[in-house]
Amino acid sequence: MNFKKAKLLSHKNLVDDVIELQFEPLEPFNFKAGQFVTINIPNEENKLLMRSYSISSAPTQASNTFQLCIKIVEGGLGSHFLSNLEVGSEIEFLGPAGVFTIKKQETPNQPNSLLFIATGTGLSPLKSMIEDELINKRNTQKIHLIFGLRYIKNIFYKEHLEDLKQRFPNFTYTIALSQPEDPSWAENGGYVGRVTNFLNELELDPIKAETYACGLKPMIDETTRILQEKGLPKEAIHFEKFD
Repeated sequence: MNFKKAKLLSHKNLVDDVIELQFEPLEPFNFKAGQFVTINIPNEENKLLMRSYSISSAPTQASNTFQLCIKIVEGGLGSHFLSNLEVGSEIEFLGPAGVFTIKKQETPNQPNSLLFIATGTGLSPLKSMIEDELINKRNTQKIHLIFGLRYIKNIFYKEHLEDLKQRFPNFTYTIALSQPEDPSWAENGGYVGRVTNFLNELELDPIKAETYACGLKPMIDETTRILQEKGLPKEAIHFEKFD
């Protein structure tokens, strides 16, 4: 395989079980927002072991780097390897790859709103897309993110999302917690429930909305069903599932 190499520039703990890694490829690297890379994971059996991770940063001409937002999974060989990687170390990877990207509108009836739906680290490709649309493309469409997690302690990138909201009036977000461990969350106006609960309550114009969702299969299946019941055509519903 024609592996590329990249050097780890930084390692940041976002919450207890989620890390952010920034890599610098050793050769020019171009990707589209929403794509992923596949990393070669060294192992004791010396077998070919590959793990794919969505790029969480937006493409930029100013820097030949990319970020990954990774959940640490107990017993997960890929996340264990990457979480223990030291700054300055190199990885081997393939990519970019994937077609989960913002679709170019080629009809006069363009949607005037983009809805992004994520659970956990399913936020990664959506974060890349949102940053690309707001910062690089200066998209003025209404953009809303529904970000689902279980507990308050699981929340990551909130400060970043709030910064984007302050900088771009067309961007808003909702963090939906299914089991907040402190009643102050609801008392201060935080949403309690799954992303699918929020989506059920959300008013959508099926003609003007386009959606992008990323998360575990059950969430994606339920989200797709709800959106179709709200009248969105299949071509306006884009998603990426992971196990």
